[in-house]
Amino acid sequence: MEDLSDVYNELIMEHSMNSYNKKKLENADYSEIGHNPNCGDEITLELKLNGDVIEDFCISGVNCLTYDTNELRYDTTKLYNDDGTLFSETKDDEPTIVKKMAKCRSYESEIGWYGLISTEGKIITPPMYSSIEAIGYDTYLCKFYDSTGVILNGKGERIK
Repeated sequence: MEDLSDVYNELIMEHSMNSYNKKKLENADYSEIGHNPNCGDEITLELKLNGDVIEDFCISGVNCLTYDTNELRYDTTKLYNDDGTLFSETKDDEPTIVKKMAKCRSYESEIGWYGLISTEGKIITPPMYSSIEAIGYDTYLCKFYDSTGVILNGKGERIK
């Protein structure tokens, strides 16, 4: 059986990745801003209620960007007895690629339009991309809806 936090995280991810939940909710009955202290993600959740039933909701915000490094990590699975003593430890066969935080974040201004923003909140590019992916610490692949893209640095300058 899955842990309740796993189910919660899956639901949040599913809803935040689908554009039908990314909108401005007019006349929201409830609005809450959340902040992830681990990476700096900030989201706004807005709810429209009909009595005790959620009639509509939306999610918007600023997202951290991560990139794959050249580092690999082998994870270890540890099992413990009821008294807390370690009784089994196995090293995973397949390595995991280590991810690191990029210098900038992405923000969504309108449904499906993203731009680069600094960690201090300074807008670097207008929201003119369909997606932004960090490909290095301060290097970003910014894609347009026609599947073309441009590689930018953290100042919003095009890299050739």
